[in-house]
Amino acid sequence: MDLKNDNGLSSIEAREKLLESGPNQIFKPTEISFFGIARHEVTEPMILLLLVVGFFYSIWGKLEDAITIFIVIVLLVFAEVYNEFRAKKAISSLEKIAAPGTKVLRDGKVTEIDTGNVVPGDLLILTSGTKVAADAKIKKSIGMQFDESALTGESFPQVRILNLAKLPQLPK
Repeated sequence: MDLKNDNGLSSIEAREKLLESGPNQIFKPTEISFFGIARHEVTEPMILLLLVVGFFYSIWGKLEDAITIFIVIVLLVFAEVYNEFRAKKAISSLEKIAAPGTKVLRDGKVTEIDTGNVVPGDLLILTSGTKVAADAKIKKSIGMQFDESALTGESFPQVRILNLAKLPQLPK
């Protein structure tokens, strides 16, 4: 990265780097499917036990009682799957709405982008309360402070004051 260039990356450079390095995310969320949740629910130990009991009851018990057991199991599984599907869809929608954005300098202008689109070489514009979207080098700062409690696990935020005079000089 050219430290003398204050225009940031161009949109074309950013697109190329995004294709080269991939999105800025730790994990890729799995797609939510009704049948995937159903498969998970049917393989629960309690449901498997009820299915085994229903199978043996159909052999040694009355057929009407066995049918009743299986109907109850199907209704129970359907209710569980339906509730789980609705809950996961709602959480997924909330995650999309609350997806954090970050401000970067692109084509000489401050632009807000999704944090997944931050690429190596981007100039991040940090303001009060901004969460850093990626590893970054600090190029210029005026009274910058850090709350590292999310990283360090401290119960209360410990404010860190940045002193650029004490940092090693970046190569030119």
